[in-house]
Amino acid sequence: MRISLKHRLIIALAGILTTAFVLISGLNYTAATKALTLEISGSSLPLLRENIYSELQRDFLPAMHIASMMAADSFLKNWALDGERDRREIVQYLKEIRDKYGYESTFFVSAATGRYYHFDGVLKELSPQDEHDRWFYSFRDSGRLYRLDVDTDQAAEDRLTIFVNYRLEDYEGRFLGVVGVGIVMQNFSALLRAKESDYRRRIYLVDRTGLVQAATDAARIHRDSLADIPETAKLFARNADPTEKPFDSTYEGPNGTVMVTARYMPEIDWFLAVETDRRDVLRSSRNSLATTILIGLSASILVILLSLATFSRFHTRLEELASTDDLTGCANRREFEARMKRMFYRRERYGRPLSLAMIDVDFFKRVNDALGHHAGDRLLKGLADTMLATKRPDDVSARLGGDEFAVALEADAAEAAAVAERIAASFRTFLKATAPNVPGLGLSIGIAQAADGDDIEKLLAKADSALYAAKREGRGRIVRFSGTAT
Repeated sequence: MRISLKHRLIIALAGILTTAFVLISGLNYTAATKALTLEISGSSLPLLRENIYSELQRDFLPAMHIASMMAADSFLKNWALDGERDRREIVQYLKEIRDKYGYESTFFVSAATGRYYHFDGVLKELSPQDEHDRWFYSFRDSGRLYRLDVDTDQAAEDRLTIFVNYRLEDYEGRFLGVVGVGIVMQNFSALLRAKESDYRRRIYLVDRTGLVQAATDAARIHRDSLADIPETAKLFARNADPTEKPFDSTYEGPNGTVMVTARYMPEIDWFLAVETDRRDVLRSSRNSLATTILIGLSASILVILLSLATFSRFHTRLEELASTDDLTGCANRREFEARMKRMFYRRERYGRPLSLAMIDVDFFKRVNDALGHHAGDRLLKGLADTMLATKRPDDVSARLGGDEFAVALEADAAEAAAVAERIAASFRTFLKATAPNVPGLGLSIGIAQAADGDDIEKLLAKADSALYAAKREGRGRIVRFSGTAT
């Protein structure tokens, strides 16, 4: 049995894909160990760290910017220098900052009075003896421009909050107090959790001493520390330079070897740490071969199915191109004549009547001149759609060229004229909606019925003669061939 060209191509394609799939699977299996080595050496983890660093910059920088803007605000400086006389002004100011930028906390702590101003009023007066207030005096004495602190927010039901503290100074550089905003740790932890889900790595932030300050697991905050791990302890020594280059290390955790990479974030004076268990990397490497096999098989099947569909589609499309008019979707002249031959055969064999309607658009050139060729194309397409919707299922419509169309019907001339009248009426309705301002538009239609001895050319000539008679009689009408029209 001879195999068709299509099936031979499919067999060849399947063979090529199968061979390539086997070779690639073997190469991937061999490369799995190398991929694991690269993973452990820190080629991908540091890159991921840098991506997360860039994202966290975007998350923290707005809060840093708002706090620094508050620290530079002349209103705030003047209000403090003026003796903090009208508390309503500072409360309103802090409330506007909170409402405008959406932070959970906005505050100003005065160095002169010790008052902690909040957007709801005066929260408290700070005292050096209050352990909860030591952050203020520590920050004041440090001389630093800004600092981040993780603490409970007494103005918000003691929720754990990241405070962005900025130093407020007068115009001569004297310390006036601390301003800033607060980010609820629960919200920030949700942000870290989303990033952990995206990257499938543990992400947390530690301060200069290595103590965890922000993490998805609230139990780790202020409890776990990289300084407690021998492999990373030296990086967080008391006099360690926090600006040194990013570092990569490994240590033994409860689930085996852990790979960790970290870098200093000068914008917030904390370190970003990203880590993963080595067993997870091993698992991904072990799964790589299975994944490759699954993808290879799926891709091979998909390509073969797509190839079959493509062959069939192109074959169908070629048949359509050979038989239809591109613009209107009607049969072209070649297909029209082929189908008319079959209709003539049925006429001769079964005695069925056969008629032909030649259709021409009156003053079609006016459409192109007034509205452009695109409008002319839309009008021809509209006529074709009208013919398709109006003619009977067994009738054959065709575009013979330009604005000339034809409909072949297995019917006598009277019935053909009735179909033609319906087409003309529907087309008039179409014209009212699409070209109401072009005068004279309409259809001239010539009808001819095949007689004994007629062939396609003779029937076309009769219908064409009737069409010209319709043109001579004033257009926009239907004329049946009488044997005397020329």
